[in-house]
Amino acid sequence: MKSKINISIIDCNHGYYDPELEEAKKLSSGSTQINLYIHHFNEYSKKEDVLERCSDSDIIIVQRFCVDDDFLSKLPKCKVIARYGVGLDNIQISDYLRVAIDVVNFPKFCTEEVADHATALIMFLYRRLDILFSCDSLNDYWGKPDLMDGLRSAKNTTIGIVGIGNIGSSVAKRLLSYGFNVIAYDPYVDCFEGVNMVSMERVFSTSDILSIHCPLNKETDGMVNLKNIINMKKDASIVNTSRGGVVNQLDLEKALKENTIRAACIDVCDPEPPNKSSYKIKNLYITPHVAFYSRESLCSLKSGVISESVSRFNDM
Repeated sequence: MKSKINISIIDCNHGYYDPELEEAKKLSSGSTQINLYIHHFNEYSKKEDVLERCSDSDIIIVQRFCVDDDFLSKLPKCKVIARYGVGLDNIQISDYLRVAIDVVNFPKFCTEEVADHATALIMFLYRRLDILFSCDSLNDYWGKPDLMDGLRSAKNTTIGIVGIGNIGSSVAKRLLSYGFNVIAYDPYVDCFEGVNMVSMERVFSTSDILSIHCPLNKETDGMVNLKNIINMKKDASIVNTSRGGVVNQLDLEKALKENTIRAACIDVCDPEPPNKSSYKIKNLYITPHVAFYSRESLCSLKSGVISESVSRFNDM
């Protein structure tokens, strides 16, 4: 008689499940049968409704839905929680439960994709393309550098990185290859080759462009706020491809409207999607939370979330 592993995907906005279904089918061989149940909840769904549908789950997979001790106490069969993505900010369970329940995430997922996206946004701001593309007519400026006033060489431009983990360090390597002066703040990293590690105060006050790459937690929630932004150079800009909550959205928008800093490019917001008023801020450039994406990265994540979850379950 085959043993059964019931897997419930609680929420996922990718729009397709072919890799998960293929991986589940591949693993359903020999003495094990994988039953994959795909639900269409989201982060705002009532936990009572989710529990009713997932009560028989051995493994649950989430994207943005929040999981905590109270929720898991009502899923006695669940032994593995997996999250589509890098961070674990929506999985808030105690150390006591972690002894009995394995938590799976993918810290190296989309590292290169996000680093490429962040670097592209940095270069967009560095080369003043935001100013050029917002100009009504370039005819009066053709062949003249007036609109790009203040643009300096890479070696005389300081890019600050907040959080020099997998993605932040990948961004740093790209920027160093261009010849930028790269500084970074990370309370958990003492040194990184070619990068000058500085205090949080200095990374804000010294950077011409500040790129955010830290996880969202109690220490970083709202870290980029008006108090820190007003210490930046008036001509400085901000890039955020980490988590929306790291940046106080209202403070950022206020600073941009009042020209406290020059511009910002963000791929993540709080809330998501942002309020319609955010799109009207002329020096705020928003990409719709797509920095993670390449066809290969997403397919690898989707198949990997099944294979790794089953592997962890079998090892328990």
